Amino acid sequence: MSDFEEPTRVTTVGPAKGDPLQPKGTDCIVVIYTKQPTLLGKRFPLEASPTRVGRGADNEIVLDGDSVSRRHAQFERKGENWLLSDVGSTNGTYCNDDQIQGEVTLRNGDRVKVGPTIFKFLSGADVESQYHEEIY
Repeated sequence: MSDFEEPTRVTTVGPAKGDPLQPKGTDCIVVIYTKQPTLLGKRFPLEASPTRVGRGADNEIVLDGDSVSRRHAQFERKGENWLLSDVGSTNGTYCNDDQIQGEVTLRNGDRVKVGPTIFKFLSGADVESQYHEEIY
């Protein structure tokens, strides 16, 4: 019998035993653009509230750069949502290319710019968030 006449085998793959069918994961931000090569692709889980971003060493997320203030922005959990706010930075904080005033409720996939660094917000239910959680 030639290779072309051999019947095709079909394999069905389902979830492994014990795997929940519900999405799992932690809300996070992932660096999608930066001038700091060591940060590119880095995943920061949003677990502490507030999570502060800035140039100062006392922030949970520390960024280098002249355009980043010592205390620049913060992520804060309110109920099921994460809010982004600028905390008096000199150069502003941006969400989806718009400079924010006050607080902004983040949605899955929103881009957050602090100085030259751009983050992507991923909710824990997002498959991309689960991917980054798995590989990082």
